[in-house]
Amino acid sequence: MVRMNLDYLRELHHAPRFKPITLSVEDGRKFKVPHPDFLSIDPAGQVVIVYGEKGGFRVIDSELIAAVDVPAGNGHRKSRKR
Repeated sequence: MVRMNLDYLRELHHAPRFKPITLSVEDGRKFKVPHPDFLSIDPAGQVVIVYGEKGGFRVIDSELIAAVDVPAGNGHRKSRKR
């Protein structure tokens, strides 16, 4: 993951008014993050953990994250790609 995307992800994660986001990885999979409690970023920035709403979790190499999608206020999605 480009440092800008990791910094952007941290900024979204710690925003006072968190909006649900979706992480897209290079192989096309998408991971929804409905609440900040469902996301963890290791201090070194090497891995991101996304917890499932029904349990379980995915450990993602941060360099494989291709985009962070944030829903815009009008229902359209805004994507920040690397």
